[in-house]
Amino acid sequence: MVAVVLRHGDRTALYKYPFEANYTWKEGLAALTQKGMVQAFNVGVELRRKYINHHQLISEVYNLRQLAAYTTHYERTRDTLTALLIGLYPPRGGRMSPEQGRCHCRLRGKPSSPTCIANCI
Repeated sequence: MVAVVLRHGDRTALYKYPFEANYTWKEGLAALTQKGMVQAFNVGVELRRKYINHHQLISEVYNLRQLAAYTTHYERTRDTLTALLIGLYPPRGGRMSPEQGRCHCRLRGKPSSPTCIANCI
């Protein structure tokens, strides 16, 4: 059994300070940044290299019975998990960037979730 505990990737500020009242983040407050998505995606790629390719501890193809993934309800943590799992199990037919994965799941009209991730891979 392998257990991985991960904090969300880079995020924007949780709230605005008075001196930055006119500043806005394109992702919004308390949101995962593009850099944070790439960080989580790269963790997934490394987990695949280590636990699938090298040690062969889990299946090369996503198997719901082998993987349990949990996150909090915050969008930044759901997006982190989505990016990590897309790195761990790239979609059939080629690799997908974390941003493409986020958009793919959102286009399906679902928030980032294990169900959405299963549909992505």
